[in-house]
Amino acid sequence: MTLVELLQLLKKYLVLIIVIPLVCTAGMAGYAYKFMPDQYTARVSLYVLAQLRTNTVQLDSNGQPIQQSGPTSSDFSAGQTLSNDVIPLLTSARVKADTATALGLDSLNAFTITATSTSGSRLVELTVEGTSPELTAQVANTLADTTNNVAYEAMDVQCVSVLSEAAVPTVPTGPDRLKYIGIAFAGGLFAAVALILVLDMLNTRIRSSKEVEELLGIPTIGHFPVIKE
Repeated sequence: MTLVELLQLLKKYLVLIIVIPLVCTAGMAGYAYKFMPDQYTARVSLYVLAQLRTNTVQLDSNGQPIQQSGPTSSDFSAGQTLSNDVIPLLTSARVKADTATALGLDSLNAFTITATSTSGSRLVELTVEGTSPELTAQVANTLADTTNNVAYEAMDVQCVSVLSEAAVPTVPTGPDRLKYIGIAFAGGLFAAVALILVLDMLNTRIRSSKEVEELLGIPTIGHFPVIKE
């Protein structure tokens, strides 16, 4: 089938080309705005500083303990390494279960929880997505507190500091309804074209002298014109 023949075929079934995409688009729009709940995102920034629990005390030349006024370079180095361990800890089953218990929830399955960190950085960002803005912010903050306690127990990390707590989101961040509507329109258009091609293949009638020549392998020497009343 040539491009001209395809265009002629699509023109013949122009109603299907228009109706099917519109129906798909309208159906998806109704579903998206009626059944897809708004999604809210809450974020917490964590700062990982490793301070290992140990009974070892550094002494000076006089045998007196050395007072350290702040974190050492080894603390920063360990903190960068442990940041990679804190990320899976934030989304671990233990932390999720403790958080759900603290909030009186059965589970956190209704929330999408992710944690990311820039390479070489001790700054970890925890992101929680849910349908309730207030509860989503509570889950994010409780996850940070629970991770701090579990990290201290599991990895000797005494400080997983919360740089900024999650505020209650006021504007939904999803879902992207226009994207779903656009996909529905494109899918409806593809389905219309596919249906038209199938209908054309199922139509076995001879519609032109050219098709006669192709089927019989002989030339056409004449034809009767269509006489309109």
